[in-house]
Amino acid sequence: MSTTAKSGLKANKPTEFTGSYAKSEEFLQECEIYIDLTDLTALDKAKIAFVLTYLKGPTPSVWKRQYVISGLNLLDSFSKFKKHFNEAYGDPNKKSNAVMKLECLFQGRCLFEQYLADFLILKAETGLMEEGYLI
Repeated sequence: MSTTAKSGLKANKPTEFTGSYAKSEEFLQECEIYIDLTDLTALDKAKIAFVLTYLKGPTPSVWKRQYVISGLNLLDSFSKFKKHFNEAYGDPNKKSNAVMKLECLFQGRCLFEQYLADFLILKAETGLMEEGYLI
């Protein structure tokens, strides 16, 4: 489902987050893009409340309940909220997992464009930006 933004652009609503560590970063990105397209003036409390409404399932619901009971939803900046969210659902081994995937990456039968896109994403996730690391 999409919503027409104040700017006239249509924006897809974020996918509900059910607790998948692999999807946590994508979920936050979807929420931020939606908020940016629909209400650039949204206060941090509103942004946090919006994201919380998309946390579904047993584990995210418990985390959401604890976060709201703590009162942090009224005190945190949106940046601080994202930090708390990533501490709970982000990949704790993101860099090392990306290095392992990068070591196993080969083009094989996939298109060069797909191979290059995968390489660039993994390169960014490793944090290894100097050319010497990647040879």
